[in-house]
Amino acid sequence: MATLAAEIASLDDLPFAFFGHSLGALTAFDVARYQQQHQMTMPRKLIVSGCDAPQFRSPVRNLHELDGEAFIEALAQYNGTPPELLAHKELMSLVAPAIRADFFMAANYEYSTGPRLSIPVTVLAGRDDHDLNLDKIASWQLETSGPCDLHWFDGDHFFLNTSRDDVLALISGNLAEMA
Repeated sequence: MATLAAEIASLDDLPFAFFGHSLGALTAFDVARYQQQHQMTMPRKLIVSGCDAPQFRSPVRNLHELDGEAFIEALAQYNGTPPELLAHKELMSLVAPAIRADFFMAANYEYSTGPRLSIPVTVLAGRDDHDLNLDKIASWQLETSGPCDLHWFDGDHFFLNTSRDDVLALISGNLAEMA
């Protein structure tokens, strides 16, 4: 977190927001907490997507431990990797290590309690995301002293693809509010 926070702090003083989907949401959250705890420049907003509130995460499947075809089949069921890529063995041999690393990081993420963020949080979730604890998604509110709004979209974990225009409109509106 320290390296990411330092890089962000070295940028111009333009207003910014963090957006993260799935593991990216946890990363954005942790970097924002780090920045706040170290009195660094803060994002004006945290936008998290496709991710349980960190203190109520659902059990994570250890997809990174699957071998060969079992890994490919699990990715196909997860619905986030294009079938054309999954069918291309040479390309998959190149990208599989990075995908496995993401799943490893997600499986090994450990939440630690800390001060609440002082920025607004916007939460995006898919109504059919079976990898989330949908009853607890609103618990992101527990991580901020600012406002927290929740927006539901049609689709599964990758509703970003199926509801793309609606997601982009919401994010654009959030960013416009910062200006």
